[in-house]
Amino acid sequence: MSLRIRERSFLAVSQTRRRFMKVGATGLAAAALVMAKASPAMATYPCGCCNLAYTARSSVEWCLVNGDWLWYCGSCTCCEADWATASASNCC
Repeated sequence: MSLRIRERSFLAVSQTRRRFMKVGATGLAAAALVMAKASPAMATYPCGCCNLAYTARSSVEWCLVNGDWLWYCGSCTCCEADWATASASNCC
């Protein structure tokens, strides 16, 4: 029975490869051009090295408990709470 499962999985893989081969080199190149160019993330409120999405209006202690995102850069502690649209940093 394990041999049959392996045969089926191999068949599924080869069918998937055939589908991708139908796209052709031109289609794959176009997809690579469209998907490979990502714009850099731009912060709304630069605060030291934190680059916060919201203005820093909360204390760092509050944000450490209630925040969704926490990161460190250099000697800065950066934190954001998306649900409260609030940010905090000890570098502002």
